[in-house]
Amino acid sequence: MRLKKSLKYSVVFFLIITFLTILFRPTEIGIDDIMNAHFFKTLILLSNEFIKTLAVSLPPAIVIFFVYYFYILKPNRK
Repeated sequence: MRLKKSLKYSVVFFLIITFLTILFRPTEIGIDDIMNAHFFKTLILLSNEFIKTLAVSLPPAIVIFFVYYFYILKPNRK
């Protein structure tokens, strides 16, 4: 129960952080670079941006998971 709720909250926050990161983080490549590059080069450029976005948004989602799991959703001790 705690694990499911913690995963749910962390996934929601991961999606929110990823969306905000895509919106507000400046990229090093422009649309002209993507459109004028060869297919393989385009895949490399897009994968690099994807990895950078994940590197920004994944650690906070992991921290949120642990905070919810250990502190907010404490187990009932009787």
